Amino acid sequence: MKKYFILVLNLLIIVSAIVVININNNNKAEKEKQNYNSEFEFYNKEYVLGTDITTIINKAIDQNIKHNVQKDSSGFFINNNTNSIHINVLFDEITDNSNTYKMEELEKKGLEKFNSLFGNSYYKCLEVTYHESTGLIESMTFRATTK
Repeated sequence: MKKYFILVLNLLIIVSAIVVININNNNKAEKEKQNYNSEFEFYNKEYVLGTDITTIINKAIDQNIKHNVQKDSSGFFINNNTNSIHINVLFDEITDNSNTYKMEELEKKGLEKFNSLFGNSYYKCLEVTYHESTGLIESMTFRATTK
């Protein structure tokens, strides 16, 4: 009877330890997700400047490189359904151009040039999407606007 009690007690301790470890891991993962998303959600405001767009593009590119997100033959990051991030910018309200520009296009044309031309323009975040599997931000779309 004493051996049975010790066996059951050991099993309860092991199961309890596994549950506590899983809860701690889930809490840690949730906190990391919130920290990651908050870096980008900070820019989900009514108005941000073009210089902020440059900052968020640089952050997104850095995160994609950090997470080894692959690029296609055109040099665009490929959505990996876990931790890739894409930034899109529309200029249709301040120019006659209705194209949506991907962050890689703006980077290729030069973010310094973007800042000199559009750094003082205002932008509004139109859409934020999240990866279903991880809850991390998948993409953000901004539109240049008149304030």
